[in-house]
Amino acid sequence: MKKNISKRHDSRSEATRVALIEAAESLFAEHGFEAVSMRQIGLAIGSGNNTVVTYHFGTKDAFIQAIYMHRLPAIDARRRELLAEADAEGKGDDLARLLRIFFLPFFEQTDGHGRHSYGRLLCEMLRDGRGPTRELLDDPEPATGLVLHRIRSKLSVGDGHALRIRLHMMAAIILESLRLIDSAGKEEFGKYSDLAIFDEALAMILAILTAPYREVDERD
Repeated sequence: MKKNISKRHDSRSEATRVALIEAAESLFAEHGFEAVSMRQIGLAIGSGNNTVVTYHFGTKDAFIQAIYMHRLPAIDARRRELLAEADAEGKGDDLARLLRIFFLPFFEQTDGHGRHSYGRLLCEMLRDGRGPTRELLDDPEPATGLVLHRIRSKLSVGDGHALRIRLHMMAAIILESLRLIDSAGKEEFGKYSDLAIFDEALAMILAILTAPYREVDERD
């Protein structure tokens, strides 16, 4: 009997943890990292008890890592699925297709209100100077690493610094498109659906990544 009680307790604890992660993600995406308090995160799941939040995470910074670890496995699995489809069609080395494979899971991932909370969170992190994020540039999950490797292999963009600059620009455009999709009125862009706006962003980043490299010396 004690074992069953423990399991129920663990289940409730994990459910609370996930609820806090998803609440933090939505709040950070909507208001920015600095503007959200630990108390607000607790209140978002119906708890005014700050100890619930600190028990699970301790600090706001800990939420960021927890959000990554909550989202990345599913995102990586989706990329693996999309990459397998591309390989089966003989298009696994097409740069435009690879960019779509990398970013489509951001577009597909939405919160309970249909908003792109994870993508918008990453957008806020970049705007707040907290990039490069783990998700976009460093220590990727297996399928994500393979997609990034293939993308890099298709580029001839000067040195490593130039590539990182372009990757930052690429991320900013895609993630900003998700914020635009969530915040714009449906009538503002006429016939353009959410997916069409996302596709426009993909076309822009393809142009960025394939633009001629400009030689730069230390005096520029």
